[in-house]
Amino acid sequence: MCLGLAAFYLAVKSPVYLVVSKVLVEQDDNASSAGANLLRSLSIGGAGSKVDDEVIVMGSQELLSQMINRLKINRTYFEKKGFLKKVDHYNTSPIEIEAPDALFDTLSIAMTFKITVDEKGKTDVKVKKGMFKTLANVKDATLPVTVKTPYGIYVVDKTKFFKAGKDVSIKALVVGNVPKAESLAEEMTVKVLSKKSNGIYMDVAETNVGRGKDMLNTLMALYNERCQREKDEMAVNTGKFIDERLGLIYTELTKSEADIERYKKSHNMIDVGLQT
Repeated sequence: MCLGLAAFYLAVKSPVYLVVSKVLVEQDDNASSAGANLLRSLSIGGAGSKVDDEVIVMGSQELLSQMINRLKINRTYFEKKGFLKKVDHYNTSPIEIEAPDALFDTLSIAMTFKITVDEKGKTDVKVKKGMFKTLANVKDATLPVTVKTPYGIYVVDKTKFFKAGKDVSIKALVVGNVPKAESLAEEMTVKVLSKKSNGIYMDVAETNVGRGKDMLNTLMALYNERCQREKDEMAVNTGKFIDERLGLIYTELTKSEADIERYKKSHNMIDVGLQT
């Protein structure tokens, strides 16, 4: 009996894969970083403190939320296929749920959308919070379907993977970016690769390998975009600072020349070059 239950459990539960990525953090080659390297060599500064800072950034709720929003993994789609068998659709779902990005930024709860489409295209959408509370119930509608809930308005529509004339049964989990980021932070690992390296190690446990790869790659892309924005902002600020300093120097020089001329005139001094 125990063997039968174990086999049944393994057949129903999807396997979980560990998707791994490693990132090399670029070190700025300038005087300040050279000074920091000297401090580290003297054991005054923390070893890899720059990398430690970047680990915090890469695993931050802000970056995770941006990644979730970009990949739309705040919506997870499952399609029922036979008895107790379901397909985890990542970028392949025949049905999708759309709403403004701002809505997912503020959504604080999880909702389940049960969507069924019959051969004639008649669509039923039932939205629930938890096991028992129904938030919306739309029947015999035609795609696209607008669904109004206390937590915003959503549009259920077909995708390029939708096949007309076939029954479709989709169950979608919809969650806000922040709760999803908090959940992912517990499932992901972001840490310094080793004490003496500039590398960062990342992994995520996922039932869908493609989704896991996209999550880590997108996280790295967002991190690089953030670094580039910081560099661009620093370049602009440096340019402004130089322009301001040059302006002040020019003003001071002009003022000094004017003061000298006034002094000469007030003391009847004549330029020797002009006198000869």
